[in-house]
Amino acid sequence: MSVYSVIGKRLPNIDGFEKATGSAKYTVDITLPNMLWAKILRSPHPHARILHVDTSGAEALPGVKLVVTGKDTIGKKMGNWRRFPELCDEPILCRDKVRFIGDAVAAVAAVDEDTAEEALKLIKVEYEPLKAVFDPMEAIKEDAPCVHDGVDLNINVTRHIEWGDVDEGFKQCDHIREDSFYCTSMAHVCMEPHNTVASFGYDGKLTIWTSTQSNYFVQVLLAEMLGIKEGDVRVIKPHVGGGFGGKMELDSGQFIASLLSQKLRQPVKIVFSREEVFTATRRRTPMYYISRLGAKKDGTILAREVRAVTDGGAYTSMGATTLYVTGFYSFFPYKYPAYRYDGYRVYTNMLPSSALRGFGAPQACFVTESQMDLMARDLGIDPMELRRKNAMTPNSVIPDQAFIQSCGIPQCIDKIDKFVKDKGQLPPNHGIGVAGYGFNSGGIFNWFDTPYAFGAATVKISIDGKVDLFTGANEIGQGSNTTLCMICAEELGVQLEDVRLHTGDTATCPPDLGAWASRETFMNGNAVKAAAADAKRQLLEYAAGKLGPNIVYDLEISHRWVHITNRPERGISYFDVVKEAIRARGGQQIVGQGEYTPHRKGMVSPAFSFGVQAVEVKVDPETGKVTLLSATTAHDGGTTINPLGAEGQLEGSVCMSGAYGFTEYYLHKNGKITNCNLRDYKPFRAADMPKINILNVDTYEPEGPFGAKEAGEGLAIPTPGALVNAIDNAIGVRIKEMPVTPEKILKALKEKGKEKQGEKTRKGNRKSRVLVSVS
Repeated sequence: MSVYSVIGKRLPNIDGFEKATGSAKYTVDITLPNMLWAKILRSPHPHARILHVDTSGAEALPGVKLVVTGKDTIGKKMGNWRRFPELCDEPILCRDKVRFIGDAVAAVAAVDEDTAEEALKLIKVEYEPLKAVFDPMEAIKEDAPCVHDGVDLNINVTRHIEWGDVDEGFKQCDHIREDSFYCTSMAHVCMEPHNTVASFGYDGKLTIWTSTQSNYFVQVLLAEMLGIKEGDVRVIKPHVGGGFGGKMELDSGQFIASLLSQKLRQPVKIVFSREEVFTATRRRTPMYYISRLGAKKDGTILAREVRAVTDGGAYTSMGATTLYVTGFYSFFPYKYPAYRYDGYRVYTNMLPSSALRGFGAPQACFVTESQMDLMARDLGIDPMELRRKNAMTPNSVIPDQAFIQSCGIPQCIDKIDKFVKDKGQLPPNHGIGVAGYGFNSGGIFNWFDTPYAFGAATVKISIDGKVDLFTGANEIGQGSNTTLCMICAEELGVQLEDVRLHTGDTATCPPDLGAWASRETFMNGNAVKAAAADAKRQLLEYAAGKLGPNIVYDLEISHRWVHITNRPERGISYFDVVKEAIRARGGQQIVGQGEYTPHRKGMVSPAFSFGVQAVEVKVDPETGKVTLLSATTAHDGGTTINPLGAEGQLEGSVCMSGAYGFTEYYLHKNGKITNCNLRDYKPFRAADMPKINILNVDTYEPEGPFGAKEAGEGLAIPTPGALVNAIDNAIGVRIKEMPVTPEKILKALKEKGKEKQGEKTRKGNRKSRVLVSVS
């Protein structure tokens, strides 16, 4: 029986009715008096100097109010990595050079959308095309074109992680594998495109409504890019139709609409086309890997070395984080006595790569879990036993990186192992593959250089006992609004319907870093719990005078009843306590404040989720088509705040990660993306979805609100790795390069058919051919 009255209940999202009935308001629904429309002229070249921009034709078009170019900006460059100014390298509106097809060159404000679109055709830009480079392995060559002046070998960022004696570890190994892998790119495909309404008043203050994962980030970055004070920028986030990492930076629409409005003192609206979203925003980071893994005959892993080269695209974006994260999660969820990682993020003339549901963790998992299965086969060990033998455990210390308190990966392995065994013999060309994973509950490193707490909340209780919760947390569809209200209600001892949420407005809510790295329920949840506890403390101080309990007793609030702990018969109504407490305070509301910032919790996160996923596939050996039949996940997310919400996260994660690298990937030619629509780019549809099952693993995270931790992005990590393992188990071919297409499967089957009968292709000391190298 649950000890909680609200936590753990299967509750629908508090904004579900609005969304289901169509009454929810998104940015695109906002219209202001005298509002203009904006459109952006983008570069058709992957790399070129801007010699001259002639805007006279556009300016002469009736209905056009203003045309701006890079020369109309203050010349500031943008980036989320504000702690390191050299990584803030994106001008947004280019002045002298474009670096990818889609870079913004000019923008128009006009009386309507059609006029703005027509005006773009009248802007004449003279370019000097430059040699371009589209692959990081080409970009690091001595004779490669320089994407950013002064950057040697186009290497944007490097990252290094190491502990133990790696070289000595390999000497002690009985068997060593070395494999090369490639992980492709992917689009976010949010159903709501990027869009903004900006209104700059005559008082010198800017208000914008926008689809974002962090209205605080947008507030700060807009102030810097426009040369105004942070407090003069108000960012309102209405309902958001998806983010997945693609809306956690300042985008060109937000800046340009604000710039135009600043100059015109009129509201300006911009809505990206679907093609613009595909070609001019962000994407998942493509990565090349070499992974070297060494073990004893009994399966004990002694050493691992990983080298990664990532395609950063034209600008830093969130790439510095992604490069580190993929190295960090390359050792999850296993114990390595010695580990070494070297990562290189390389500029190319491609669309900038950034965060996408897991940063670099899904790519790392694809590599790690592929190699775990290959190592198990080489050693003649059951793949589940290899994982069990080397799995992390509670209170694991990762030298100089992290301290893991709660860890349910051993239980996850046991549950999935039983599930697989219970399936029994599979039909021909069917296979089950497994993959283990872990992920953070918010990030620690303050790359944005905020002076504020990582999470903050205010709770106000009115005379009728109703609770107003103010939080800057960003709801983007993941359900954080609901979980935060549940946390508040549980801590205060009231019901969910007693709590009213105020969020999404930088003018009325405390700053919050945003919805990324699965942080909102954990970090803002801790802040909400602290604010509710502060308000409860004030109520209990007053109630203690009324009840007069023995000094050894404590008071509690549950089910709207204030009572002596473990003596519920001795109590009074919560509502009566509130009324009398407010009167006794001279009519002041009860106000509780709470904040949370992790301290002394390592480099990455204060807590980590864990899990194992098993997928079943059917492979048609005649066509190479792979059908994903089922996905069963054992997930350790600590205390589950809202089981219904967690299930929704799992379903969405499988939809996204099941398609990554199999049906979803970019196609491009000479820097131009060629499948920039929802006809040619193929995310999972409803008919593609497999049967989904979740096996809960209960742990308690001491650092989390009510013991909770991540239950979002982690679920989107394992599927690609599990899928390639399942394909191998179904038809005996190993695919190490994304995208995993029917053509590659057929080619692998053909090569397999040429091998001599009985040849031992997967045992002994054979090493896979190294496809890439890093100097």
